[in-house]
Formats: sequence, structure tokens, C-alpha cells
Amino acid sequence: MNGIIIFFIATSSTVFSQICWKISSRQVLQLSDGHSLLLKQFTNIWFIIGWVFYLLATFLWVYLLSKYEYSKLYPIYVGTCIVLSLIVGFIFFKENTGMLYKIIGAAFIICGITLITRS
Repeated sequence: MNGIIIFFIATSSTVFSQICWKISSRQVLQLSDGHSLLLKQFTNIWFIIGWVFYLLATFLWVYLLSKYEYSKLYPIYVGTCIVLSLIVGFIFFKENTGMLYKIIGAAFIICGITLITRS
């Protein structure tokens, strides 16, 4: 059970870091006049928070790798992140273009995760 909790914290942290970087990129591009874009990005609070959560996800990922089979863990991790990203994109960023294809793709991913976890 402990591994499942760590897994969901890790995947959620990965996705949350991407959300932070998306917010950061929007803010920086709106504020930027083309000069010192890199400096503005590295000093943006959302960019920094994104890295904190990405580092957390990385440390948890390394822990999970030490406990579980890589050939099972990696596809499940990536698939879960993809499904979470689709949900987040729809809810928070109003990204609904091609939603039917995204739902079908997510269903295939979930089926694949189910097959991988059963073997």
C-alpha cells in the first residue's frame, strides 16, 4: 500500500510540475519584451515551484525503481501521467480540441496499464 501512495504522489508531482511550468511560460511570455527572457523565467515563482515538485517526483521515482520492476513501473508511470495530463488540460486549461480522440487514447492507456499490472 505504501508503494501505491508514493506512486500517486510521484505522478501527481510530475504533472503538477508541468502545470507550474505552463503557468510560468504564459506569465513570462506576456511580460517579456524579448530581453532577458531567460532571467525572467528562472526568477518566476511558478517556474521554481515546478522544479521543486519535479525534484520531489524524481526522488520518489528513484525510490520506486528500487522496489519494483522497471518494465512494469515505467509504462504504468508514464501512462498515469498522460491520463492525468489530459484531465488537467481539460479542467484547468480548457483544452478540449480533439477530446474524443483523447478519451479513446486514454481508454487504451488504461487498458494497457490494466494488462501490465495483471502479468
